[in-house]
Amino acid sequence: MKPPALDQVRIYKLSRSPQAARMNLIMHNAIAWSRQNRPQLAAWMTVERLRLLMAAAAETTLGAGGAP
Repeated sequence: MKPPALDQVRIYKLSRSPQAARMNLIMHNAIAWSRQNRPQLAAWMTVERLRLLMAAAAETTLGAGGAP
């Protein structure tokens, strides 16, 4: 099933935020916590790390090559 096309208006009409947006929020919160409590861990959390986590989550839920 193809995900719906989103724009600045349609995204606010969804019943829940897209998975990537939720994962991004989790990462931002984890980085904020790390900066206060474990600064060395904050440096480990990069955009590339988020991409790897999203790819792993997509493969786990959708199967190998399930979604871009």
